[in-house]
Amino acid sequence: MNLRDSLYKILSEWLQETQKPFKDNQLASFVRHDFAQVIENIISPNFQHFKIKGGVGAGNWANIPWLSIIDERITSSTQDGIYPVFLFRADGSGVYLSLGQGGNIP
Repeated sequence: MNLRDSLYKILSEWLQETQKPFKDNQLASFVRHDFAQVIENIISPNFQHFKIKGGVGAGNWANIPWLSIIDERITSSTQDGIYPVFLFRADGSGVYLSLGQGGNIP
């Protein structure tokens, strides 16, 4: 799957899937694994030191799905430093590629 198709899948299925049980949900798995792999395939040929993590909640649905791209030379988590992040609108109407900032900037 490519980036465009991955973004479309998340946007078009988010509202419906959040009405279903969180555990073993196919879209939750897609965001965490498949979408993360799509981004890794795009950037890792040139940048080997990035950690990519997608999230949809921990035990329950988050308000929005997200995927962060952490440069491990700068920061180890979203709590510190700056990092690019895909943030999806809660209503499934759009996605932003933003620059995230943790509370503790080195």
